[in-house]
Amino acid sequence: PTYAFSIAGLAKVEEKKKNYNAALHLLDSAAAILPEFSFHEQMADIYSAQGNTQKAMDKYREVKAMLAEDEASGHAVALEMAQLYVKMNDLAAAEKYALMEHRERPNNIDVAKELAWIAYKKNDKAKAKQYINTAKLTGSRHPELVERNLLIEKM
Repeated sequence: PTYAFSIAGLAKVEEKKKNYNAALHLLDSAAAILPEFSFHEQMADIYSAQGNTQKAMDKYREVKAMLAEDEASGHAVALEMAQLYVKMNDLAAAEKYALMEHRERPNNIDVAKELAWIAYKKNDKAKAKQYINTAKLTGSRHPELVERNLLIEKM
């Protein structure tokens, strides 16, 4: 009952069931135990799903500050920053951070998947296909990868 990541996992279940208030309550509980950026990011995602754009953007900015603190402490957060900037619809910043991570891990599935998504959102079919093909090299059937691949194929 006091393991923050378990509580956040329960929040994901509630979020999938669209029980947003229950999910937010659980995330508040998890964040009170451990100030983990992903709990706050999930809250922002829920606010966005609820149509509360202002509250979502405020929370995303809070997450950005948390990640900046982590980075200042020596943690590598470029991929997380890229993903966050996509959610904030700042594709230039998202691409900058994703490419930073790509220089370090050029064949990483998550990095390639994020670069493919950024290219898709920028309507760059050639780059989207290039990066999604790199992400698919592992044969992963991760639902997000499969979904993004299908969207890119339909471009």
